[in-house]
Amino acid sequence: KAREEMIEYDSNGLALLCRYTGSVFPRTVPFGAFGVLIGCVVHFWGRGVLNTDNFDHPYAHQVFSISVGFLLVFRANLSYNRFWEGRTQVQQMSTKWDDAMMQIFCFEDVTKGKLDSLKFRHTMLHLFSLLHGVAIQAMRGDSDLDHLVHDVPESTANPGCLSGGHDHWDESTRSYLFVYLGLSVAERALLEKSQSRVYTVLNWVTRTITRRHHIGGLQVPPPILSRTYQVLSEGMGSYMQATKIQDTPFPFPYAQLVIAVLVCFTITAPIVIVIFVDSIVFSSILSFVSVCSSVALNEVAKEIEDPFGFDPNDLPLKKLHEAYAERILCLLDMGEHSDDTMWAGLNLDTGAIDRLSKRIHQMDETRERFKAAEQSASATLSPKQSTSATLLSPKPKRSADRTPLAEDDQALV
Repeated sequence: KAREEMIEYDSNGLALLCRYTGSVFPRTVPFGAFGVLIGCVVHFWGRGVLNTDNFDHPYAHQVFSISVGFLLVFRANLSYNRFWEGRTQVQQMSTKWDDAMMQIFCFEDVTKGKLDSLKFRHTMLHLFSLLHGVAIQAMRGDSDLDHLVHDVPESTANPGCLSGGHDHWDESTRSYLFVYLGLSVAERALLEKSQSRVYTVLNWVTRTITRRHHIGGLQVPPPILSRTYQVLSEGMGSYMQATKIQDTPFPFPYAQLVIAVLVCFTITAPIVIVIFVDSIVFSSILSFVSVCSSVALNEVAKEIEDPFGFDPNDLPLKKLHEAYAERILCLLDMGEHSDDTMWAGLNLDTGAIDRLSKRIHQMDETRERFKAAEQSASATLSPKQSTSATLLSPKPKRSADRTPLAEDDQALV
């Protein structure tokens, strides 16, 4: 059944308890029921053997329960760190690449001559959207190039009563990612043969920028243009940092240890509860809650340790890609307005600016004369006389080395 990427919810109220999609509680019920069954068996048939004479105090099991709690909390903390690290690296990747896109458009604005600048801009928009799209596909394990399209189908939902209207989603639309102008036949053929599609598209971007600069476009000094290459490389580094989470599973020994202690806890906790609680009702409730809460904590850790994919609790990679596409596409609208058009309506009093500049220059000259006079006076005195003269001389007033600003200069400031 298709599901939405990452659940958006209201943290207020008890409505969260009624939500089924993305919840770990259904997976904990079998373990809790098994614990209740063990408790009932011990209560009716084994209570004569397992009595308080043999178990004076639950101290031994408390030590075991504390150890289980530490293991589960530490595992959940490590899983959340993996989840948030993935979110951070995806955001940095997107930010670096749309920053590089903005730099390229700004550098192209100063290009002179008829070099078909509009075609170059559309080409860069296509390549940057394709670069981000194949990166998102690689993170969530999607290798179908048919999901990279210019016209993304709209998602349709069949409201569910227990899910807030987002339980059933159209599986045919959830995997599509926007790529400006779509994929060409040549690009599709090369990407299908590529072992690393992200590196392939990044190579296309780098070569396109280099050729553009070689024929006279992007007319900025090479040290400034090199900043764009650096930002592209930093975005690629963030992508690799994100994929390491997908490529590296949670350590097997730790996961195996957690499962082992959970099985032991599921068996022993109901026994200890039955020994010290006489009521079958209360002992069953305590057994169910104790086992389910421990298993639920482990299920939460398993749910968030791999943040990339299509599960309800995975990162909303499709929405992040759409936000990235919106940012780079707005550069087309910005390029249609020249600086003269945007700032033509500003009322700049050039006369006031000139007077303020002259006044600042006069104040700088006054400070320089004071410094020169102090240096010459210090050079004619002995070290002791210079020190005493410095201590005894009155400090110059702050207003002495400044000239008051005129009213129009103050208004300008």
